[in-house]
Amino acid sequence: MAGPFGDTFAGSSVVLESHTPTGSNPGTSWVKQADNLITDGAGFCADNSSLGSNQYRLSDNLGFDEMDVQAIFTQVLAVGRRGLRVRLDPGDSNGWEFSYDADNTRWLVSDGTASTTAAEAWPGGNVTIKAEMRTGVGKLYANAVLKVTHSSNLLSGRTYAGLTLLNFSGGTVPSALADDFTALGVAPGAAHRLLRLGVR
Repeated sequence: MAGPFGDTFAGSSVVLESHTPTGSNPGTSWVKQADNLITDGAGFCADNSSLGSNQYRLSDNLGFDEMDVQAIFTQVLAVGRRGLRVRLDPGDSNGWEFSYDADNTRWLVSDGTASTTAAEAWPGGNVTIKAEMRTGVGKLYANAVLKVTHSSNLLSGRTYAGLTLLNFSGGTVPSALADDFTALGVAPGAAHRLLRLGVR
């Protein structure tokens, strides 16, 4: 296993690529893949563009394309998507997405080509979204409850993870907040390891 690497987003308000991750197992840095995320100065990551996908990758290599990734999300506005990205690579911005799609009130897992969804209203409050990526299958959990399973092995061999706070509303920001991001690489065949939820 490699990691965990994470971020509690403590510190002053800066663009995410200028922020040094904080917490008990901090990652090294964030890499901008599309548009703008910031730390808000109050311990959260927030979208700073209402016309973008707002995607960032943690710079730390998890070592395996099987991984457990999670963060706590708060919905501010019922627009856009908020969630996790896995099987990322420094060479491009392709990847899997495990998110809540507020525009269509549904949970979503996408491998970049096809997706599986489950209709449901946002649970309210702070919601821990977890992406469990294994060979041939990705599972999305919300507050430790399985919401979506998507069968695919696209983008195998890619060993980075990140997050997205997509917002194309053209309106007010932020649409959502993220906190307590954690990413753990899991060796193939290793026993399942459930990350502790919401622990700073």
